[in-house]
Amino acid sequence: MSVRGIIDGFPMSEQVGVLQYLRSGAASAPGLAIKAAGNADAKTDAFSFRLGGKVYSKAALATLSLAGLGVVAAGGKKTAFLAIDATGTVTLVAVAPDGDGVTTVPEPTAGTCLFGAVTVANGSAAAFTAGTTLLDAAGLTVTYTGLSGIVPGEAL
Repeated sequence: MSVRGIIDGFPMSEQVGVLQYLRSGAASAPGLAIKAAGNADAKTDAFSFRLGGKVYSKAALATLSLAGLGVVAAGGKKTAFLAIDATGTVTLVAVAPDGDGVTTVPEPTAGTCLFGAVTVANGSAAAFTAGTTLLDAAGLTVTYTGLSGIVPGEAL
């Protein structure tokens, strides 16, 4: 199937987003995971991404701080969306689910693309503090998601 055929399969209102995704976004799975057992940080494998149609590579990140996720209250849930720019600088955007419990993939800031997400669902009786609380602590469900093939506006 041609690119045009793929694009025509989307409603006109969503075609711009699809075209932007084809030019920018994760090109391979980042291999997100906890850095090591008993750790508050994540890590990635080496991965590739596209910005403006150009392909870039990022070496593995041995330590990826999630401190920007902030606090997740007991019984709460929050997702850290991870973005990268052409220089390889990684930034984090924290998003809480809407009133229906749905987390929507945000638009990346200019000059970046989203490559992954880390969701913390806190089933414990205590608050989770990103960067301090261990990612494998009792009562937490932590989900690591590569965003290759996922476009802004989709539910995660």
